Amino acid sequence: MKRKPNSMSRLLILPIFALLIIEITSCSKDDNSGDTPGNVKIDAAVGTYKGTIEVFRGTQTQEYFNAIVNVTKSMIKS
Repeated sequence: MKRKPNSMSRLLILPIFALLIIEITSCSKDDNSGDTPGNVKIDAAVGTYKGTIEVFRGTQTQEYFNAIVNVTKSMIKS
C-alpha cells in the first residue's frame, strides 16, 4: 500500500505546527506582568498592615507585637 504524498506532508507539518504553537504560548511577553521589582507600582502596597514586625539592627532583633504600619503614596518630584 503506497502512501499518498499529501498524507506524508501532513505527518511532517503537524509536529512542526505543534512546536510552533507551544513556543508562541510559552514565551509570551505578558508572563512577567508585575513580577520584577522595578516594574511594580506603589499602589499595590498602599494600605494599613497590622501584625508582628521583626526589626533587625546589626546582630540584634526586636519584635513588635500588634504593630500597625501605614503605607502611603508620596509625590516626590526629582
